[in-house]
Amino acid sequence: MSTAQNTSIDKKDFFISYTSANKEIAEWIAWILEGANYSTIIQAWDFHAGAQFPIEMQEASMKAERVITCLSREYFNSSFTQPEWAAYFVKDPKGKDGKIIPVRIEDFTPPGMFSSMLYIDLVGLAEDEAKRKLLDEISARVQDLRRKPKEKPAFIPVNKALDQWMPAFSMIPARDELNISSIPGKNVTINFNQKEPVNEQKKKWWEKWNTWVGVMVVTIGLITALIELPGKIIKNLGLKETSSIVADSIKFDGIVLDTAGTPISGALLIIDLLPGKTIATTSDGGYLFSKVPGKPGDAVRVKVSAAGYKQRDNYFTLPGPARIVLEKQ
Repeated sequence: MSTAQNTSIDKKDFFISYTSANKEIAEWIAWILEGANYSTIIQAWDFHAGAQFPIEMQEASMKAERVITCLSREYFNSSFTQPEWAAYFVKDPKGKDGKIIPVRIEDFTPPGMFSSMLYIDLVGLAEDEAKRKLLDEISARVQDLRRKPKEKPAFIPVNKALDQWMPAFSMIPARDELNISSIPGKNVTINFNQKEPVNEQKKKWWEKWNTWVGVMVVTIGLITALIELPGKIIKNLGLKETSSIVADSIKFDGIVLDTAGTPISGALLIIDLLPGKTIATTSDGGYLFSKVPGKPGDAVRVKVSAAGYKQRDNYFTLPGPARIVLEKQ
C-alpha cells in the first residue's frame, strides 16, 4: 500500500506533524499507517537525543512524500508546527497532489488556510471506526481514487404534489391553525380556520386582567414567604423569637474550647439577632457580654471565629452560660 516504489531506502510515505500535547494520537496514527504497510517519520520514534531538531525537521520534509498534520487548538499555538508543513505547501499550493493531509483530532474549527482545506475527521469516532476511516481516506488520497460506493444509493421518492404546493405556502396569510394532510403522489388538502390571529401587543391593559392577577398572586406569595421565613427557621431550631424592642439588659457569658477541651484564647464572638451587634473576645477561653439587650429565654445567635479553627454559628437562650466547641481546619 505504499504510495510508490521508492527509489531510495530513505524515502518515506508520511511525516507525522503534531505538537507534544497530542503525542499519543499522533503515535496511534503512525502505528495504524505502518500496520497497513505505509512508512512514516514521527518525532517520538525517529528523533533521538543529541540530534539537532531543525535539521531533523529539514531531513523529514525532504524524505517524506507527504505530511499528515494532527489538527488541534494546541497545534496552532505551537511555534514549530508551521515550518513542518510549510515546505509541503510550497510543493503543492493548490492541494492537487495531496502533499498536506490534515487530520482533525479535536472538536474545533481550524483557522487560517486550514479552514478551507478538506480534512480527515476522527473526532467522536470509536477506535475501529477511526482506523477504517483513516485508512480509507489515506488510500483514496494517495491513489487519487473516487470514493464511489460499491452499492447503488437508496432512492428516495419525491412527493410531487407537496413540491407543487410548497412555493404557494409563503402566500397563505397567517392563521391560528394550518393543517396539511397528504398522500404521496396524490392530492394535498390544506385546512385552516378564518379567525384572525390575536395581537397580544395591541391588547389594552384591562384586557390582560388574567395576566395581572397572576403576577399579583405570585408577588404576594413571595413577600409572605420572605416575611415568615426567619421565624420558621428559629422555631424549627427550638429557639424563642427575640422581640426587636427590649427594655431589659442581661449578662451573657461562657467559654470557647477546642475538641480536646482546651480553652481557646483570642476567639472573636459576635452576638446578633438583636438591635445592633455586640462584640467580645475570649481571654483564657472565657468571654462575657456585659450588657446584652433582652431577658431570660430570649434567643441569640453567636458567631465565633478563631485563627486555625472553623468558623461556626451557635444558637443559645439568654442568659447562658454557653459552652462553644470549635473544630480545627
